[in-house]
Amino acid sequence: MTDPIKLSGQETIKKTSNYLKGSIAEELADNSTQEVSDATYELLKFHGSYFGYDRDSATERKQKGLDKEYEFMVRMKCPGGQLTAAQYIALDVLSEKYANGSMRITTRETFQFHCVKKVGMKPLIADINHLLLSTLGGCGDVVRNVITCPAPIKDREHAKLEEDTFLLAKHCAPKTNSYYEVWLDGERVADYAFNPDTAHGEPLYGETYMPRKFKIALGAPDDNCMDALCNDLAILSLFD
Repeated sequence: MTDPIKLSGQETIKKTSNYLKGSIAEELADNSTQEVSDATYELLKFHGSYFGYDRDSATERKQKGLDKEYEFMVRMKCPGGQLTAAQYIALDVLSEKYANGSMRITTRETFQFHCVKKVGMKPLIADINHLLLSTLGGCGDVVRNVITCPAPIKDREHAKLEEDTFLLAKHCAPKTNSYYEVWLDGERVADYAFNPDTAHGEPLYGETYMPRKFKIALGAPDDNCMDALCNDLAILSLFD
């Protein structure tokens, strides 16, 4: 008889979270505190957010007997870095409404919103989804944003790379319905990742997901703009 596998603290949080649902919704609705629990801190990563505080003001606030200025960072999931001009303009408006007015471009072809307050988390992520974009899997122990060559080159090769990027992103995206229950009250927007047969399970990841983040890029041998060696898996497509 083999000994049962001992789970780490983070794996235990993931396994007992009902596929990433946890108590996120309840804690975000609690106006009595600006903090969240350690378990919710871990689970929020999978929903595309990190919880922290403003380090620049922490010392001064402590000297004045004030709590830290708690805030969230929200990161989108944007396969291949693709979005329309209208989506970009709308995201810029959201950065003014819910964040600190900046929309930061990441090295993985997506955007981050900074200094988001607790009260703004749900409306921000809901509005992002209503733009037919998502934050699911923006952080956390899953396959992160799948990237490809960002140059707007319109030819057969780049069209194929973009097509394969979206197919791979769809396959590797978490399938749990918890994301929509937390941020959209169960409403499902046109999400590329949903599979109704696995709405409350994870056929690829299982209950504990991955041990760590995993990064994938697609490109061509003659153009290393996606920086193949900075990824866990780089797929170079050959065209004949």
